[in-house]
Amino acid sequence: MITFSRFLPACWALVLGATPLLAQAGSEDSHSRTKSADSQFIQDEVAAGEALSLIAQEAASYGERAAVRAFARILAYYSEKSNADLFRLATSKEVELASINRAERLVSIREEKGESFDREFVALMIEMHEQSVENFERAASESTDIEIKSWATGMLPGLKAQLKRAKELRSAETASSGKLTTITL
Repeated sequence: MITFSRFLPACWALVLGATPLLAQAGSEDSHSRTKSADSQFIQDEVAAGEALSLIAQEAASYGERAAVRAFARILAYYSEKSNADLFRLATSKEVELASINRAERLVSIREEKGESFDREFVALMIEMHEQSVENFERAASESTDIEIKSWATGMLPGLKAQLKRAKELRSAETASSGKLTTITL
């Protein structure tokens, strides 16, 4: 009769010998998921930054109100700077960037004119900045890549300030029945 106790040491040796391999496999899966999350963050924000830059340039030229045009110029400047950083990060982290359909969001806003253009632009900037703030907060807290985490953390105050300004523009428009006051960043 074969007893379990006779095979117990062999089972433990097998389990203990396989544990480092299982841990390593789990670690690689976790690492690739994290790397994948970081790559996705960079890809998403490059696409958003490119779209924002194009839309802001358009609004800087075609916005009805001076406050909207000034806000758009500031957004265009900062999004170009941010995009340069993102492209550098993408290159250093070997993140492939797909072809970006930059005009997709611009088409919908381009159909508007005057006050309606300004309203749609501000609404779109609020939507885009809320999404970006959420993405940057996630990257700042969850990224395991120190460079991405640090960059995302450093960008958050500016993104939050831009979101606040967009909301102020919307509030000013509502409060003054379409007459916006100048808001500086």
